[in-house]
Amino acid sequence: MPDGMDKEYLFFPYSVGCIWAHANSHKEVQDNLRLKKFFVRKVDPRSIVDSLEDPKLFGFSSYVWNINYNLKLAEMVKERYPDCVIFFGGPSVPESDEAWLKQHPFIDYALYLEGELVFYELCKRLLGLEHETKGMGFLEDGKINEQAKPGRIKDLSAMPSPYTEGYFDDLIEEYKGTNVYLNATMETNRGCPFACTYCDWGNGGLGKVKKFSLCRVYEELEWAGRNQVDYVWGADANFGAFRQRDLEIAQEVVRVNKKYGFPRTFYTNWHKNQSTALVDIAITLLESGVMRNFNASLQTSTQPVLDAIKRKNVSSQVFGDMIKVCRDKGYSMTTDLMLPLPLETVDSFKEVLNYCHGLGIVTNTMPLTLLVGSEMHTPEQRKKYGLITQMSKFGNPNTNPWVQEDEEQVIGTSTMSADEFERTMLLSYTMQHLDSLGFTDLVAKYYVKTEGMTWTDFYDKVLDYFLENQHTTWHEHIAPYRNHVSDRKTSNLVGTLADLQSIEKIGSDEREKFYGEIKHFCKKHLPENINLNDLISLQYNWQNHEKNKNTKELQFKSNLFDYVMDKEPEIDYTPTTYRVNSEGRPKKFSNFGDYIFAHKYKKTFHNKVTKA
Repeated sequence: MPDGMDKEYLFFPYSVGCIWAHANSHKEVQDNLRLKKFFVRKVDPRSIVDSLEDPKLFGFSSYVWNINYNLKLAEMVKERYPDCVIFFGGPSVPESDEAWLKQHPFIDYALYLEGELVFYELCKRLLGLEHETKGMGFLEDGKINEQAKPGRIKDLSAMPSPYTEGYFDDLIEEYKGTNVYLNATMETNRGCPFACTYCDWGNGGLGKVKKFSLCRVYEELEWAGRNQVDYVWGADANFGAFRQRDLEIAQEVVRVNKKYGFPRTFYTNWHKNQSTALVDIAITLLESGVMRNFNASLQTSTQPVLDAIKRKNVSSQVFGDMIKVCRDKGYSMTTDLMLPLPLETVDSFKEVLNYCHGLGIVTNTMPLTLLVGSEMHTPEQRKKYGLITQMSKFGNPNTNPWVQEDEEQVIGTSTMSADEFERTMLLSYTMQHLDSLGFTDLVAKYYVKTEGMTWTDFYDKVLDYFLENQHTTWHEHIAPYRNHVSDRKTSNLVGTLADLQSIEKIGSDEREKFYGEIKHFCKKHLPENINLNDLISLQYNWQNHEKNKNTKELQFKSNLFDYVMDKEPEIDYTPTTYRVNSEGRPKKFSNFGDYIFAHKYKKTFHNKVTKA
């Protein structure tokens, strides 16, 4: 979580809830094992160990955000309770890896692929019953047992839901009335037919897509509404792949929201190559307000790069249709980009950034991580594309002071050096922070239109300005990331951990100083322009930064705002008065940074500007 947040957001432990719900549906487990507690919040590991009462079995679901914490906690549990059986599952557990088990001798079992089946077999093994060891790794006489993959679950409809079966009711009671908000992860189907090389999803044993029953899906959504779950993450790999079914699910989300007011937000992963039916599903969610923006995960639009990573993007027709819908109805469109992907160059990535910003698409650039179990993690891929990696810090150490999480990040390839990656990532972050949050977007667009610049040309200069001028407002924020690769701070540039205090500073505390610096930057580094004073005034008043509701009038030399917003094709140098209506910052936000960050996709921080 970012520093300065008033609320803390956690997720119900869906995956481990699923494996327990399935195991506990069998009489031999019901008669012999009892679930004591789900742990979902990172606290001092010693306090968790101290709270235990002679545990017989302790399981850990592990991914990049908690694997090191889990390992530390598991070792402490084993030290205190040596007879407790420790097992690990999740994507960060390397499949059939003898060395990994030897490296962590406190782990008794590693479970692979779909956990429901394998965990049930583990329970039977520990109870001395007949069982199978497929999908289960353990050491025998210093060697890993004979390995065999478990079969897929034949019928997902037979799997009980941890939500509707009541397994999370204790968690709801535990955090009721606190500043901790529990979000839900839900599947309507499982599996991914694609084989993107950076992903650990479709490359393993979960390629074929299988569906949960609509009855289960609807009951879980009803449960979320009834229990006032604020946020639901749809964990399908390709929502929208089943046209009519997924449209009906979207309609059910809307129905539940109207009935209970919850869930307030629903997000998902969209199908990678679908027809225009995807647009209908997205519009259903957008128009109801439960989805704030449509996210088209491009990763890149450079064709050789897409071929190298075995990636298929949303079709150009669907992409074009969604852009039109979002423009016409005022919705935000976002996309996730990855850097540095194989064969991507600085120039080709800048083309992607310019393409997206030219269409008004909010970009989020993610550093490329080599995930355990992905094809890109293999020695062959590393060698083929000259991947240079390092272990980098992951997450906010202030919210997890007991152990540092890390991830293997790609910092260079055969076509992009580490220095080039460092600068390009910093450039993308600058655009994400200043442009997408409404601090300099109108200024940038004006110079792109009038001077033939590209978006990256403009923000390259802005970045240099703030890096080189020590006493400027944004220098204090961006300078510490100048060497983010060597300092292992790249993950902080994803756009959450580092943002809030900076937004507060340049947007509220030192707003006049910041816009004075932007004006100075334009005068010194860009062509002279008669509209500069009006442009800075317009940008200054573009954000809803006042604490109270108010109206003001701006006297301009021209129709500047209408020109910048593409409402009028040419600048008309007739004196024009613009009226700015500000709603004032909502009282529920204690600071400006929290407010802007919460509204970054809907762009509801924009003031209403009209001709007087």
